[in-house]
Amino acid sequence: MKLTLLVKNTEALAGVSQSSYDFDNQGGSVGSISSNDWVLQSNNSLIDENHFLIDMEDGCFSLTDTSETGVYINNALSALGYGERLALKDGDHIRIGDLEVSIILDDGLSKTFQNNITKSTPLE
Repeated sequence: MKLTLLVKNTEALAGVSQSSYDFDNQGGSVGSISSNDWVLQSNNSLIDENHFLIDMEDGCFSLTDTSETGVYINNALSALGYGERLALKDGDHIRIGDLEVSIILDDGLSKTFQNNITKSTPLE
C-alpha cells in the first residue's frame, strides 16, 4: 500500500520543497527542516520544523499533528491539534500553512483492473 501527498497549489512552495511525496508502510515525517522525510517549505513560513507524522497501523495510514501552527483536515475550521491522530482516506485534503495537500491512497490494485471488475457482467 502507498500513500501519496500532493501539493495542489505549487506556487506557494519555497526552498527545496517537492510537490509530492510517496509514503510506504514505514510512514515518515513532514516538516520544514532537512531531517524530515518530506521537506516542505512555503512562502509564508507557516510550516513547522516537524509538522506531522504519517504512520500505518492495522493496514490504515494515519496522520499525527506535531505542529504548533496546525493541520486542517477537509476544510475544517479548527486544527486537528497537537498530538492528535486521524486515519486518512483517499480523497482527503489537508491544509498546512498556505499549502493545500491532496491525499491519494493506492491499495495496489491498478485502475485498469478495478475498471474491468466494475464493468464486467455476471456469468449466467
